[in-house]
Amino acid sequence: MRRFFVDPSGVKEGEAVLSEAESRHALSVLRLKIGDAVELFDGAGCVYDGVVIDAENRGRLRVSVGRKRETVVSGIEVTLAVSVIRPERMDWLVQKATELGAGVIQPIRTERSVVRLSAERWKGKAEKWRKIALESSKQCGRSTLPAIEEVCDFDLFLSRLGQYDLAVIPTLAVPGKSFAAVLNSGMKKAAALIGPEGDFSHEEVRRAVSSGAQPVTLGSLVWRSETAAIYALSGFHFFSQQVSAKGERDA
Repeated sequence: MRRFFVDPSGVKEGEAVLSEAESRHALSVLRLKIGDAVELFDGAGCVYDGVVIDAENRGRLRVSVGRKRETVVSGIEVTLAVSVIRPERMDWLVQKATELGAGVIQPIRTERSVVRLSAERWKGKAEKWRKIALESSKQCGRSTLPAIEEVCDFDLFLSRLGQYDLAVIPTLAVPGKSFAAVLNSGMKKAAALIGPEGDFSHEEVRRAVSSGAQPVTLGSLVWRSETAAIYALSGFHFFSQQVSAKGERDA
C-alpha cells in the first residue's frame, strides 16, 4: 500500500489533506485516483488507514481517514552523533540510519572534518537530510521520524553526554573495550560518536572520555565512517531486540 506523510495538525474530523509535495507525488507520479487505499503516518507514531476522496485546492490530495493505530517505540533511543562526511556518503548514511531506527541524527564538526560550509549552507544540508529521512521512513514502514539536528561543534555535543545512559566512541586512537562488552540491559538512551575520515584526534578522544564517553573497538579492520555508524546502530538494534525477546520469555 502507498504510504504518505501527513502533519499531525492536518488530520481533522475524519479527513486529512496532504502537503503539496506529497500530493504532487501521489497524483503526478503514482497516478492515484479517487477510491484508492493509502496509509498515512504522522512521524510521531500514529498510522492511519485512508481512502482518496478528492484532489482539491490546486491539486492537494484529500483523504478520508479510517482506523488509527498508535505504535509504541520500544527499546533503546539512539543518538547518532556523526562527523560530517562527504555529501554522497552522508546522504546514504542518513537514509540507512533512518531505516535502522536512529532516534536522533546529530551531525558534528570535528578537527578532521573535510566538509566546511557557511551557516546558511549547513541549514540547507539539514533540510536535505530531513527530506531523505522522510522518504526513507515512508519506504521502510517506520511511523516515527528521526530528529535531524542542525550541525554543531564536537565540544557542544560532549556537553550533553550526561543525558545518556551510555555513550560510546568507536576509535582506533586509544585502546577500548569491545562494543558488545559495554552494552547493558538498563539502557534507555544511548549515543554513538562516529569520527570523520582519519578518525578522531587523540585530544578529541581524551575530551570525550573525560565527558563520560566509553572508547570501544569495532574490531581490527579500519572502516569508513558510514560503515562504523551502521555497525554501531545495528549493534544497538540487535541488542535491544534481544533484551525485548528475553523480557517476553520471562513474562
